[in-house]
Amino acid sequence: MTLVPRHWFVRRSLAGWLLATSVFCGLAQPSMASEAVAPRSADGAAYLRHQILAAKSLQAPGEAAALDRVLDRTLSLVASVDRPEAAPALLATTVAETLTMLVETDRIERAWGLYRAGGPALSRLLSLSTSEAIAYQLTGASLLERMGDLKGAARALETTVEALRTLEGDATERRRLMARALSQRAAVCAALGDLDCARGALAEHPDAALYGAGARAPGTPDEVTYLVMRSLVATLGGETDTVGAQALSRPLGFKPA
Repeated sequence: MTLVPRHWFVRRSLAGWLLATSVFCGLAQPSMASEAVAPRSADGAAYLRHQILAAKSLQAPGEAAALDRVLDRTLSLVASVDRPEAAPALLATTVAETLTMLVETDRIERAWGLYRAGGPALSRLLSLSTSEAIAYQLTGASLLERMGDLKGAARALETTVEALRTLEGDATERRRLMARALSQRAAVCAALGDLDCARGALAEHPDAALYGAGARAPGTPDEVTYLVMRSLVATLGGETDTVGAQALSRPLGFKPA
């Protein structure tokens, strides 16, 4: 059973949705301990980043309990913020990375509960004019796809790609996010049976130009994903992607993590 907060100050509060999530996802309830400094202070921001780094180091098998404790502390700190609008990018990055870790460690139900409870509230605080907001949207789209809501994922990705086309700032980061978004969009469109949409995403993909003159060894993980999607969409359309097949058969041009 999903508990719906009745009071306006709970409905609109970031602490409110994390508290509600704690009821059915097993999250620790917000703590007002002295270590839970609001992220609007420099110390609080540093603490949040430290917790995320600590969580990433605990994703190895055998560290499940320790990882849960760190994630609980992180989300409790986020929930203690009384003015989330003062630091939306920091909160978005923290929640997005937490969601990613939950998904990568097969805590899908917990990730889905967190996203459903907090996604709309956090999205309202964000403007898709920052790389942090884009990364959060992509994480949400990945989770929607994982949960089988392909149409929801497609809508989120369409909005994200539109925002990326006009995103200013670091060109390298924009390219990385665009590659991820368009690969995801191609996958979702293919799953929906919309091969024209999938082909359009691949045609706009920043790695497409790298293979315009023929096959080459993939130089990044993003290139491998792009090539796999090329081959998949071609196969679904009854075609053969010779360039993609040749590229994927070559030794990788990078060392896998």
